[in-house]
Amino acid sequence: MTKKISAIFNTLSVLYAGTFAFMGGLVSLILLNKGLDLPAIAMYFAIYSLCTVVFEVPTGAFADVYGRKRTILLAFLLQVVFLAGFVFFPSGFIFTGFAIIVALADSLMSGSAEAYAVDMLAERGKMDYTHKLLSSANTWRFTLFLIGSIVGGYVGSFSLIYAAALCMPFAIAGVLYTWFALKDDHGKRTFESSERSILSKMAKSFEAAVKTPALAVVFVLSVLIGVGSQGLFLYWAIVMQQLAGWNTAAVGSFFATISLLLIIGSKASALIKPDWKSVAFIMLVLAVSLALASWLVVPAAIALMILVWELFWAIYQPIENAIVNHNTTSSMRATVISVKALFYRIGWVILGGFIGIFGIGDPRSLWLFGSFFFLLGAILALFASIKNLPSAMK
Repeated sequence: MTKKISAIFNTLSVLYAGTFAFMGGLVSLILLNKGLDLPAIAMYFAIYSLCTVVFEVPTGAFADVYGRKRTILLAFLLQVVFLAGFVFFPSGFIFTGFAIIVALADSLMSGSAEAYAVDMLAERGKMDYTHKLLSSANTWRFTLFLIGSIVGGYVGSFSLIYAAALCMPFAIAGVLYTWFALKDDHGKRTFESSERSILSKMAKSFEAAVKTPALAVVFVLSVLIGVGSQGLFLYWAIVMQQLAGWNTAAVGSFFATISLLLIIGSKASALIKPDWKSVAFIMLVLAVSLALASWLVVPAAIALMILVWELFWAIYQPIENAIVNHNTTSSMRATVISVKALFYRIGWVILGGFIGIFGIGDPRSLWLFGSFFFLLGAILALFASIKNLPSAMK
């Protein structure tokens, strides 16, 4: 039965990942090609992040109250709209609207699919399988990134828009799979009378964050990671293009290498204890590798540090999600997962807004700045370990 649950979650993860996998490493270059400069690109992502901050928790509560299947279906439908606009509209202010659309889609998907699968495990007494479930889904998702980045990089050498167009079939397939393969879970969970509305669900989730120290630590970590990681995610392709003269094919190939390491990291994560000591060590590695990427001058060495960072980022994600799921009840699982995503996006908004308003000189200065936030995360996780806060371990 766990194989069936894993297959459902893997399929949803792959289909949604496919809605951006072929242009994942090229988004900044696509925006450049459409006439946006570096501050404008930062502002685009800041708008996206701000919208996810607004949408994350209400969409998680929507999934808990009205059903995860309906929420997932809406997410795929919005991705169809976003991709159509991203491909066919030439440039200009209209892209702000697309940032809002994809932010809503991502917010709808962020907690609903995971909650759908984890609830199925909980119903069968298989919560111990949660970490492996999340690790497996990430492995499949990053495998698609690996393939998509190679294909997208090659196709993008002819036209960057072609890479975006390749994502459209996955969005359509996601709509069809959700409609025909998932069971309607609306009304399946038992709620207290005070938990039947979206606003009350949101209030309960924030209350749980305050009363559950483990969740509070994860949420603070999410803010630190959001601030610390944005500079790397946004600008590594541009930095390597400027420093090493990489073309779109080279960027795509490097993104494929990143995807391979994400696969390895996701598989390795299942072998690591999902506890606070592991989190502290991973945060420290992320801090050191990001700092080195900002200091080094040889392009090959910078690329190596980026790869190290991505490997440990992949190891961390299933551990974090397992900790959240093991400290959350079913009736508000999607909402709490969305709260976590909200705090992560708050970090993006903080840094993205700063970049958009004041501009940037060397993007790598953001990497050095971000490394300090990961160091703070390592200290916080070590504190949680010393205080013996609950993790995903029995």
